[in-house]
Amino acid sequence: MKCGIKKQIIFYDNAVRIRQFAEAKGLLVKTDKIDAMILAEHGLKLQLKTYTDVSHKIEKLQQWLLARRKIIEATCLESQRLEHNHTKQIEVMIYQTLEHFKNQQKVVDEKIQTLVKQSTSFFHKHKFLIQEKGIGDLTAATLIAELPELGKGSHQQIPALVEVAPYNHDSSNLKGYRQTKGGQKTVRCGLYMAGNSAIKSNPKIRTFYQRL
Repeated sequence: MKCGIKKQIIFYDNAVRIRQFAEAKGLLVKTDKIDAMILAEHGLKLQLKTYTDVSHKIEKLQQWLLARRKIIEATCLESQRLEHNHTKQIEVMIYQTLEHFKNQQKVVDEKIQTLVKQSTSFFHKHKFLIQEKGIGDLTAATLIAELPELGKGSHQQIPALVEVAPYNHDSSNLKGYRQTKGGQKTVRCGLYMAGNSAIKSNPKIRTFYQRL
């Protein structure tokens, strides 16, 4: 989640932590006005690192990535309709709709690649990310758009922000179940798919995975 104090000055933090901060202050009510106040105070009190991002370009890339996810969701729903008995005419209509979604996805994918190439910072990040086996164009674009802190935060901060680092839940002799919660679901989903691919093709990742 991001919050701004001045134009183009942005704080990034886990949305769960921000909500917990509000509840710790006794603010259980949630309105836009209260959210704005909490976001600003949270960023200042915790002295979060600020970023001066080209937010318009990031938001534009986020919008196209969201459009792609919606097309994928719609495609899955439409494909499921084929599992039921339909008249021949309805089946033809379903296949036509799926073809339309396929064409839309192609247009969106091309637009995402264009946006990445048009920005010098995006292009260099993308080029660096895809050098790692398992990370493709789409995962790289997702990381650029949804995790702009990448390359700026520490190797402890980034996993905590995305929520891929399980938290301890220990007390005295008790060893509780370690789990993750909250964080950036879109980034985690992208990394999950990239991770599955990397396990097969990247020896370093495969060795690490086998140790888990």
